[in-house]
Amino acid sequence: MSKKLNNNELKAIGFYEEDLLEQAGKFAKSLIKNKVLGKEDILEKYRALLARPDDFLNDETFGEIALLVKDLQPISSEEELKAKTFELKKEVPNYQIYGLENIEKEAVRQMDVAMRLPITVAGALMPDAHVGYGLPIGGVLATTSNVVIPYAVGVDIACRMCLSIFEMDSHFLEQKDKMLKNYLIENTLFGIDGKFPKPMPDVVFDKA
Repeated sequence: MSKKLNNNELKAIGFYEEDLLEQAGKFAKSLIKNKVLGKEDILEKYRALLARPDDFLNDETFGEIALLVKDLQPISSEEELKAKTFELKKEVPNYQIYGLENIEKEAVRQMDVAMRLPITVAGALMPDAHVGYGLPIGGVLATTSNVVIPYAVGVDIACRMCLSIFEMDSHFLEQKDKMLKNYLIENTLFGIDGKFPKPMPDVVFDKA
């Protein structure tokens, strides 16, 4: 078993915020390198710290991490949650629409609203776009980091997202970009008649 703590292991116990994840990783590495604590002991401390950061604020070893966790804790007061609102952008930012003449107006209106969200960075509307529940089906929306919008995925035909985490450096994607593109092309089908001649079932996609 590895004696090192990687980011995936830290995310698994609740270190999601990028800066906090980085600091927790560096601190754990230092503790292991200097033989202050082992990997499992650090994970146990981190779990307790995330659950009760106040208990560790005066801890000589974990006080700094506890303070970071405390600062990033979400608002828990119901009144504060009610008071938190977000203003839409006043103007609809420019975005690409492919095949506008064949797209229903309501789908375009939905996309216009999505483009005005404060977390939106860019967007596009595909030729097959039609009205969805929030984002139009066939709408593509790029948002700021650390933002997830599960309901922007269609539910009428069981569209869904599936996240896979791989322990590899980002440089691998740059070095093997052509190979990865070929894998995607070979294993992806679109359209009504799209059908693999030899389906490849995988336990990753087995949902009860």
